[in-house]
Amino acid sequence: MANIMSAREIVEIQMNQLKNDKYSSGIKVAYFFASPENKSSTGPFYRFKEMVKNDIYKHLINNKSYKILNQKIKNKEYYIKTRVLSKFDDNYHHYLFILTQKNGYDKYSNKYLYNYFRTDAVIKIN
Repeated sequence: MANIMSAREIVEIQMNQLKNDKYSSGIKVAYFFASPENKSSTGPFYRFKEMVKNDIYKHLINNKSYKILNQKIKNKEYYIKTRVLSKFDDNYHHYLFILTQKNGYDKYSNKYLYNYFRTDAVIKIN
């Protein structure tokens, strides 16, 4: 069996791809790592892409820099706080990634998840 990536590694992949987003490639990666429940509530990719471009999440896209500040585990949920320097306003914005390990078939990615971490939510916290 392949090694399972940690919750932090999943956030780092998403943040690196969003930082270097070209033609929505980073947004596609974020959608791939969204949990089936997240995808169910945000809808198909084209709706997810529009959501990420809104005023709440746009600071993630092509940001100038980011840093993972801390992480904690509570009731099998992983909370990872990030700080992003936005290209839009040159201010720092903080986001909280909430991830859990998933099991079962993900119909959105046509993949069976066996303890894979997926992002349940990203919340702007400032």
